[in-house]
Amino acid sequence: MSKNIMKGVAAGALLLLCAGPALAGFDAIVPQEVRIDTGNSYSGYSSSTWGWIVATDQTITQTDLQNAVVSATTSDPLVLFSNSLQNAHYGTPLAPGEVAGKYSAAENAAAFTPYLSEGESLKAPDWPLWNFGISYSVGYTADVPLNGLLTMDGEYVSYSTLLRFGPWEQAGVSYMASGQRLTSQDMEDVPEPISLVFFGTGLAAVCGFALRGKRRSV
Repeated sequence: MSKNIMKGVAAGALLLLCAGPALAGFDAIVPQEVRIDTGNSYSGYSSSTWGWIVATDQTITQTDLQNAVVSATTSDPLVLFSNSLQNAHYGTPLAPGEVAGKYSAAENAAAFTPYLSEGESLKAPDWPLWNFGISYSVGYTADVPLNGLLTMDGEYVSYSTLLRFGPWEQAGVSYMASGQRLTSQDMEDVPEPISLVFFGTGLAAVCGFALRGKRRSV
């Protein structure tokens, strides 16, 4: 697991443990299946926009998005996945019914648009907010499960996505074959198995960073 992913998971775990009351309800529209074309790829890397965030109950501010944490892990250590939130200053604040994220006719429109409810719309569709990058072996072919987490203002969304590597349509290009919409939950209501997993993972990460710092200081 890369250092950045460990930091993200640790931060997400600490937010789950220490967060206060929920401030802003939100939904996340994320891929259910992503296809990464490796048929003639010479790079072993793909990047694009990842998901959309929908303001539902309350307004989402620029600060909310800047303080949000995203993390993800895959079942294959040879597949390195990273994701981040950027450009939070574009399109915020988000009033209920407004959506943050980039619209791409080639990559996510067909998978994500059906999950928008009547009256909902992207506020700044030309600006990427939630982005990702994947590193893999050249010519890699496999189906790899990914587990992701988004935490923001005392609420969280956890999701599962299938990464499918193979000879699809255009080498090196990734696109969303299908999407899913999930509603945020209060961190105080985290199911026990999830809380234990993130507690253990986050604690291990935090302890690892502490030990590493201690060794460097010796």
